[in-house]
Amino acid sequence: MGLPDGQQDPNTLPATMHNRAEWSALQAGSDTIRRRIYLLVLAIVMVTLATSVATRQPSGIPEFFVQVLIPPLLVLFGGLMAWLLLGRPLRTAETVMVWVAGLASLANVTAFSVGQQPATYYLNSGPYLSVLVAFTFLLLVHTRPRAGQLALGLLAVSLALPWMFRGGSPVLSESLALLRLQMNITATALMIYLLSWYRTQHLSSLQRQQLLAALAYSDPLTGLPNRRGLMLEAAGDRWPGGQPNALLLVDVDHFKVINDRHGHAVGDAVLVTAAGLLARATGRRGTVGRWGGDEFLVLLPGMDAAAVQHHAESLVRTFQEQPWPHGLNVTVSVGGTQLQTPNTHDADLARADAALYHAKTLGRNCSAVYDQLDEQTRQQLLDGARPAPDLHPA
Repeated sequence: MGLPDGQQDPNTLPATMHNRAEWSALQAGSDTIRRRIYLLVLAIVMVTLATSVATRQPSGIPEFFVQVLIPPLLVLFGGLMAWLLLGRPLRTAETVMVWVAGLASLANVTAFSVGQQPATYYLNSGPYLSVLVAFTFLLLVHTRPRAGQLALGLLAVSLALPWMFRGGSPVLSESLALLRLQMNITATALMIYLLSWYRTQHLSSLQRQQLLAALAYSDPLTGLPNRRGLMLEAAGDRWPGGQPNALLLVDVDHFKVINDRHGHAVGDAVLVTAAGLLARATGRRGTVGRWGGDEFLVLLPGMDAAAVQHHAESLVRTFQEQPWPHGLNVTVSVGGTQLQTPNTHDADLARADAALYHAKTLGRNCSAVYDQLDEQTRQQLLDGARPAPDLHPA
């Protein structure tokens, strides 16, 4: 195929390799988005922490979070930003962020609890706000199954600490204020937990639906739409006038001979390559699908009979000019027609199939468009052509 030794034309790779490459590309795109989000979150947190230090007013109450925790947190978060900017593993950054957020929030609550500050001071200091941030971060970022248990454990410990270290005879009003605060924090945390659980279940259900749709409406070998997928495409709203106005049936010539002589692996590679050639030749203006076996169907918009003929001829040339492995000379026969029957297209398929049959009688490796044939030839083809493929598979 004119490629260096050890390299293979990506067009001839099995479909599993194409799917793997597509999956890798999707995964890389997802990782890029996550990395950018983490960088933005870290930047916001660092600006917030730095502002807390810069605007701190002297008071008689020690501010453990501002005085002790913020400086090392700024250094650590700066290091995490550098880690992410250098493209280092996301999982490591996520783990560090989760542990830092959890430990920092517990340290903050513990410091206020041990210091036996008035309970109402919690309303202004924000130690429980840091717990909520860590709680949310743990649920949304950490992907391990026990993330929910860890988040609930963090919440339980942070709620228990103030009561464990309250000595003497606590003032009733302060105890009630602390209780109200903890009830509000608990309600907020549980709401976040339930929303996170719902989000996980919803995404899982959505992924299952997408997988089932892919299995039902796409061809597993080529990745193209199958018959059901093509019918959905034909009924979609992307077409000018509400539907495509031309279709082509493309048949790989002597495909059974290729399978018999070279094996099914080579035959599959030929079909995958053919799918790629047709998709690139058609572009985004149309839709290409695998109709069955060695046949493909192309839906096209806005074409008169002459334009359909031109596109069919260009597809034939594309296969003629394509270098093929194993000394193969793969050609196609193409039959086309303009669409005349809305919604069902059964008669349209019969005409395209008749045109394809005519192209094969001409010696294959050529094209024929039903609308370009004379009336006598068209009638003879419809009377003697093979039955059109079932448009409504079970």
